[in-house]
Amino acid sequence: MELWMGGVLLVCMAAFLALRWDGQRRPRPMAVWMESVFLDNPFRRAVFPPSLVTRAWMPPPGARLGELGAGTGMVTAVLARAVGPTGHVWAIDRQRGAVARARRRMAGWPGCTVAVADARHLPWPDGQLDGVVTVAMLGEVPEPDRLTVLAECRRVLKPGGRVVLGEYGPDPHYLTPGALASLVNQAGFQVVHQHRGWWQHALVAVAEGSKGP
Repeated sequence: MELWMGGVLLVCMAAFLALRWDGQRRPRPMAVWMESVFLDNPFRRAVFPPSLVTRAWMPPPGARLGELGAGTGMVTAVLARAVGPTGHVWAIDRQRGAVARARRRMAGWPGCTVAVADARHLPWPDGQLDGVVTVAMLGEVPEPDRLTVLAECRRVLKPGGRVVLGEYGPDPHYLTPGALASLVNQAGFQVVHQHRGWWQHALVAVAEGSKGP
Protein backbone atom coordinates (compact mmCIF):
# COMPACT_ATOMS: atom_id res chain seq x y z
CA MET A 1 0.00 0.00 0.00
CA GLU A 2 2.80 2.42 0.90
CA LEU A 3 4.56 1.70 -2.41
CA TRP A 4 1.30 2.32 -4.27
CA MET A 5 0.73 5.65 -2.52
CA GLY A 6 4.32 6.65 -3.09
CA GLY A 7 3.94 5.90 -6.80
CA VAL A 8 0.81 8.00 -7.06
CA LEU A 9 2.57 10.87 -5.29
CA LEU A 10 5.52 10.68 -7.67
CA VAL A 11 3.23 10.68 -10.69
CA CYS A 12 1.35 13.71 -9.34
CA MET A 13 4.59 15.55 -8.66
CA ALA A 14 5.92 14.74 -12.12
CA ALA A 15 2.67 15.92 -13.72
CA PHE A 16 2.74 19.18 -11.76
CA LEU A 17 6.38 19.85 -12.69
CA ALA A 18 5.59 19.19 -16.34
CA LEU A 19 2.62 21.58 -16.19
CA ARG A 20 4.76 24.14 -14.38
CA TRP A 21 7.45 23.94 -17.04
CA ASP A 22 4.90 24.22 -19.84
CA GLY A 23 3.07 27.05 -18.08
CA GLN A 24 6.27 29.07 -17.71
CA ARG A 25 7.29 28.40 -21.30
CA ARG A 26 3.87 29.13 -22.83
CA PRO A 27 1.81 31.40 -20.54
CA ARG A 28 -1.89 31.17 -21.43
CA PRO A 29 -5.30 31.18 -19.72
CA MET A 30 -6.48 27.98 -18.11
CA ALA A 31 -9.20 26.17 -20.03
CA VAL A 32 -12.66 26.94 -18.66
CA TRP A 33 -13.50 23.28 -18.03
CA MET A 34 -10.27 22.85 -16.03
CA GLU A 35 -11.06 25.90 -13.91
CA SER A 36 -14.57 24.60 -13.24
CA VAL A 37 -13.36 21.12 -12.25
CA PHE A 38 -10.09 21.80 -10.45
CA LEU A 39 -10.46 25.34 -9.08
CA ASP A 40 -14.12 26.20 -8.66
CA ASN A 41 -15.05 23.40 -6.28
CA PRO A 42 -15.87 23.32 -2.54
CA PHE A 43 -12.60 21.64 -1.52
CA ARG A 44 -10.33 24.13 -3.21
CA ARG A 45 -12.43 27.09 -2.08
CA ALA A 46 -11.99 25.82 1.49
CA VAL A 47 -8.22 25.35 1.16
CA PHE A 48 -7.58 28.46 -0.95
CA PRO A 49 -10.49 30.79 -0.17
CA PRO A 50 -11.31 33.44 -2.80
CA SER A 51 -11.46 35.96 0.05
CA LEU A 52 -7.65 36.18 -0.18
CA VAL A 53 -7.88 39.57 -1.86
CA THR A 54 -10.21 41.12 0.71
CA ARG A 55 -7.95 39.86 3.48
CA ALA A 56 -5.18 41.88 1.86
CA TRP A 57 -7.34 44.95 1.14
CA MET A 58 -10.98 45.35 2.03
CA PRO A 59 -12.56 47.77 -0.46
CA PRO A 60 -14.90 50.26 1.19
CA PRO A 61 -18.65 50.07 0.59
CA GLY A 62 -19.52 51.96 -2.56
CA ALA A 63 -16.12 51.37 -4.19
CA ARG A 64 -15.82 50.97 -7.96
CA LEU A 65 -13.60 48.03 -8.85
CA GLY A 66 -12.24 46.32 -11.92
CA GLU A 67 -11.36 42.63 -11.91
CA LEU A 68 -9.05 41.15 -14.54
CA GLY A 69 -9.18 37.49 -15.50
CA ALA A 70 -12.38 36.90 -13.57
CA GLY A 71 -12.80 33.33 -14.79
CA THR A 72 -16.00 31.75 -13.50
CA GLY A 73 -16.52 34.55 -10.96
CA MET A 74 -15.29 33.11 -7.66
CA VAL A 75 -13.51 36.32 -6.66
CA THR A 76 -16.10 38.49 -8.40
CA ALA A 77 -18.74 37.40 -5.89
CA VAL A 78 -16.44 38.24 -2.96
CA LEU A 79 -15.76 41.72 -4.35
CA ALA A 80 -19.44 42.40 -5.07
CA ARG A 81 -20.37 41.53 -1.49
CA ALA A 82 -17.61 43.80 -0.19
CA VAL A 83 -18.60 46.93 -2.14
CA GLY A 84 -22.31 46.37 -1.48
CA PRO A 85 -25.31 47.74 -3.38
CA THR A 86 -23.82 51.22 -3.70
CA GLY A 87 -20.61 50.00 -5.35
CA HIS A 88 -19.88 48.32 -8.65
CA VAL A 89 -17.58 45.58 -9.93
CA TRP A 90 -16.63 45.39 -13.59
CA ALA A 91 -15.19 41.94 -14.23
CA ILE A 92 -13.49 40.93 -17.49
CA ASP A 93 -12.03 37.79 -19.00
CA ARG A 94 -10.73 36.90 -22.45
CA GLN A 95 -12.59 33.59 -22.61
CA ARG A 96 -16.23 33.77 -23.60
CA GLY A 97 -17.02 30.48 -21.84
CA ALA A 98 -15.68 31.83 -18.56
CA VAL A 99 -17.64 35.06 -18.96
CA ALA A 100 -20.84 33.09 -19.59
CA ARG A 101 -20.36 31.12 -16.36
CA ALA A 102 -19.49 34.24 -14.37
CA ARG A 103 -22.61 35.99 -15.68
CA ARG A 104 -24.77 33.11 -14.52
CA ARG A 105 -23.13 33.20 -11.11
CA MET A 106 -23.60 36.96 -10.76
CA ALA A 107 -27.15 37.09 -12.14
CA GLY A 108 -29.26 39.18 -9.81
CA TRP A 109 -26.33 41.35 -8.66
CA PRO A 110 -27.16 44.80 -10.09
CA GLY A 111 -23.76 46.14 -9.00
CA CYS A 112 -21.77 43.80 -11.22
CA THR A 113 -20.97 43.78 -14.92
CA VAL A 114 -19.11 40.88 -16.57
CA ALA A 115 -17.68 41.30 -20.07
CA VAL A 116 -15.23 39.85 -22.56
CA ALA A 117 -12.10 42.02 -22.73
CA ASP A 118 -8.31 41.85 -22.86
CA ALA A 119 -6.34 43.00 -19.81
CA ARG A 120 -3.78 44.61 -22.11
CA HIS A 121 -6.48 47.02 -23.34
CA LEU A 122 -8.80 47.74 -20.44
CA PRO A 123 -12.25 49.02 -21.46
CA TRP A 124 -12.49 51.71 -18.78
CA PRO A 125 -11.76 55.46 -18.90
CA ASP A 126 -8.75 57.01 -17.21
CA GLY A 127 -8.98 57.51 -13.46
CA GLN A 128 -12.33 55.78 -12.97
CA LEU A 129 -11.67 52.98 -10.46
CA ASP A 130 -10.88 52.80 -6.77
CA GLY A 131 -9.20 49.44 -7.19
CA VAL A 132 -8.13 46.85 -9.75
CA VAL A 133 -7.96 43.23 -8.62
CA THR A 134 -6.61 40.13 -10.30
CA VAL A 135 -5.96 36.66 -8.89
CA ALA A 136 -3.80 33.99 -10.56
CA MET A 137 -3.97 35.82 -13.89
CA LEU A 138 -0.80 37.84 -14.40
CA GLY A 139 1.34 34.71 -14.74
CA GLU A 140 -0.90 33.60 -17.62
CA VAL A 141 0.05 36.72 -19.57
CA PRO A 142 3.17 36.46 -21.79
CA GLU A 143 6.06 38.02 -19.90
CA PRO A 144 6.61 40.96 -22.32
CA ASP A 145 2.95 42.00 -21.82
CA ARG A 146 2.83 41.96 -18.02
CA LEU A 147 4.06 45.53 -17.65
CA THR A 148 1.50 46.58 -20.28
CA VAL A 149 -1.28 45.12 -18.10
CA LEU A 150 0.02 46.97 -15.04
CA ALA A 151 0.34 50.21 -17.00
CA GLU A 152 -3.32 49.84 -17.97
CA CYS A 153 -4.19 49.27 -14.30
CA ARG A 154 -2.42 52.47 -13.39
CA ARG A 155 -4.23 54.38 -16.14
CA VAL A 156 -7.73 53.44 -14.97
CA LEU A 157 -7.10 53.99 -11.24
CA LYS A 158 -8.08 57.11 -9.37
CA PRO A 159 -5.35 58.89 -7.37
CA GLY A 160 -4.77 56.69 -4.33
CA GLY A 161 -6.45 53.71 -5.99
CA ARG A 162 -5.19 50.22 -5.20
CA VAL A 163 -3.99 47.43 -7.41
CA VAL A 164 -4.35 44.05 -5.70
CA LEU A 165 -2.57 41.02 -7.14
CA GLY A 166 -3.16 37.56 -5.68
CA GLU A 167 -1.60 34.15 -6.33
CA TYR A 168 -2.67 30.64 -5.32
CA GLY A 169 -0.81 27.36 -5.54
CA PRO A 170 -0.47 24.87 -6.94
CA ASP A 171 -0.61 26.74 -10.23
CA PRO A 172 1.61 26.23 -13.28
CA HIS A 173 1.69 30.03 -13.72
CA TYR A 174 2.33 30.84 -10.04
CA LEU A 175 4.30 34.06 -9.44
CA THR A 176 6.25 34.37 -6.19
CA PRO A 177 5.87 37.40 -3.88
CA GLY A 178 9.27 38.64 -5.05
CA ALA A 179 8.33 38.34 -8.71
CA LEU A 180 5.08 40.26 -8.20
CA ALA A 181 6.80 42.99 -6.18
CA SER A 182 9.44 43.41 -8.88
CA LEU A 183 6.77 43.75 -11.58
CA VAL A 184 4.72 46.37 -9.74
CA ASN A 185 7.84 48.37 -8.90
CA GLN A 186 8.86 48.38 -12.56
CA ALA A 187 5.36 49.58 -13.46
CA GLY A 188 5.64 52.60 -11.14
CA PHE A 189 3.72 51.25 -8.17
CA GLN A 190 4.75 51.14 -4.53
CA VAL A 191 3.91 48.09 -2.43
CA VAL A 192 1.96 49.11 0.69
CA HIS A 193 0.97 45.69 2.01
CA GLN A 194 1.61 41.99 1.48
CA HIS A 195 -0.65 39.27 2.84
CA ARG A 196 0.73 35.73 2.98
CA GLY A 197 -0.84 32.41 3.78
CA TRP A 198 -0.06 28.78 3.08
CA TRP A 199 0.92 28.65 -0.61
CA GLN A 200 -0.98 31.84 -1.34
CA HIS A 201 -0.24 35.53 -1.15
CA ALA A 202 -1.60 38.90 -2.20
CA LEU A 203 0.12 42.21 -2.81
CA VAL A 204 -1.45 45.67 -2.50
CA ALA A 205 0.17 48.65 -4.22
CA VAL A 206 -0.48 52.28 -5.14
CA ALA A 207 1.01 54.39 -7.90
CA GLU A 208 4.22 56.11 -6.76
CA GLY A 209 3.49 59.62 -5.56
CA SER A 210 -0.18 58.79 -5.13
CA LYS A 211 -1.95 59.14 -1.81
CA GLY A 212 -5.14 57.59 -0.60
CA PRO A 213 -6.81 55.72 2.26
